[in-house]
Amino acid sequence: MAGKRHHIIPRFLQKGFASQIDGETISTWQYRKNTDAPKEISTKDTIVSEHFYGKGELNADDLITELERTKLSPLIDSIRQGKCDFASRTGDIAELIAHLSIRSKLVRKGFEKLSHQFLDGMKDIFDDPTTVDGMLKAAPASFIEEQFDNVLSDPKYVPQLDGALAILETMGLTKDDLKSLATGMVQHHLQNPEMRKEAVDQVTNVLGTVFDLPQNTVSKSIKEGHIKSLIANLAPRPRVEVFESFTWSVKTLDFSLILGDAPCLFRTEESDELLPSCEPKKAVAVYLPISSNQLLVGVLNLRVFEDSPSNLNDSIARCSYEQFIATVSSRELAYLISSIGANAHLASESEIDSEIDEIRQNINDLVYGEHPEA
Repeated sequence: MAGKRHHIIPRFLQKGFASQIDGETISTWQYRKNTDAPKEISTKDTIVSEHFYGKGELNADDLITELERTKLSPLIDSIRQGKCDFASRTGDIAELIAHLSIRSKLVRKGFEKLSHQFLDGMKDIFDDPTTVDGMLKAAPASFIEEQFDNVLSDPKYVPQLDGALAILETMGLTKDDLKSLATGMVQHHLQNPEMRKEAVDQVTNVLGTVFDLPQNTVSKSIKEGHIKSLIANLAPRPRVEVFESFTWSVKTLDFSLILGDAPCLFRTEESDELLPSCEPKKAVAVYLPISSNQLLVGVLNLRVFEDSPSNLNDSIARCSYEQFIATVSSRELAYLISSIGANAHLASESEIDSEIDEIRQNINDLVYGEHPEA
């Protein structure tokens, strides 16, 4: 993966879906979203993005390449060749799944989508002056005291406070005295509708700016955060520990399997369909295509599942963000192009709306409910 063109799905995994191999050139059939037919191209050009894992100082590419070369690629080769001792390699397989499940474009773009929807929802809530007015009026003393604590405990943010606090202390006025006095003044101020209106205008303007971030700003922030998390840990230990408790095996299939750009599929007890991502502790089965006729399967506590879930290729296409690859070109697989992206998200629209509605309800409870003073 060295260079500026980073493979989001490693080439050692794509190799299992080769349509032909000519020396070092490995080709595969690429099925892309919003196209009419597949195209046979080199794996050098499939599921790839420029500087996806960063460049310069902020760069996870070299770390990923080393992990692939020293551990993940040899592991996949041994599984394909039937030489893997699953009992002794459970930890390595868990690391493979943990890594692949956090490095995809679906993960990054999914967080972008969640961020935009959350910001839009919060902006909608705090655009309402009545809501903000009610929040300020209902603000308990403990909340106001906390804000003063934040300022008084760190005077370096307001240098003039150093001298002012020293003078007040010589007069016998402690920080607690000052906080109590200021809290009472602020509460009195916020109970006056006319005086509160000025604060409402300021708060809505500030929050409007906070929640109305340009799309490229959010995208850049998410990308940097994703890369930093990969640099910190290519396979987060909590994820690895979950998948170490799974029982792993490889299944040979009698049909041509495809590989999506979200390679791991998860089954949970809550969902009837396979998912491209889920909270690790909710997973009860994991499926990873490793070749056109081999499926790596992990199950929790020896629960009984289909060796090959029904309509597996359809699920893979639906969970893919932009594309999937295959060994063959066929009308049957081309038909799946229209399904690409149908289930490629980290959370459903209803789940996101539900979270925002819960925040809205909590705010309404604060504004219109009972509010203890401490």
